[in-house]
Amino acid sequence: ARAEREAEARRREEQEAREKAQAEQEEQERLQKQKEEAEARSREEAERQRLEREKHFQREEQERQERKKRLEEIMKRTRKSEAAETKKPDRKEAQANNFSPESVKAGEARPSGLQKEAVQKEELAPQEPQWSLPNKESPGSLVNGLQPLPAHQENGFS
Repeated sequence: ARAEREAEARRREEQEAREKAQAEQEEQERLQKQKEEAEARSREEAERQRLEREKHFQREEQERQERKKRLEEIMKRTRKSEAAETKKPDRKEAQANNFSPESVKAGEARPSGLQKEAVQKEELAPQEPQWSLPNKESPGSLVNGLQPLPAHQENGFS
């Protein structure tokens, strides 16, 4: 009888040990499964963030390219208008000073006295037209929006 009780107690202990081991194994499997799911979610989130960053950088790059293109178009228009503006005033200024564009370029061929007079005229001539209305203090009429030079400077003699 005593041997049976001891055998029964050992079977119960073995059964409890098996149940405990099985519970621990199930707990380990559950924890492993949770860990794998968390890692999978983390990988998915990292991939989502990577794709979002890539999309954001693509948008920024596209916007940068569009800004660059607009700036190049503006610069192209500006260069065209500046080229047109510089050509037109040079001709107008040369005509206003009674010089042909060739004679302005050939300024070194003039005698030194005439060259100094021409340089003085060029320095005194405004580079851009003045659009302001004449003061009552400044007598004289406007020609092409410019005040005529005083008479003593027109002929180069004082």
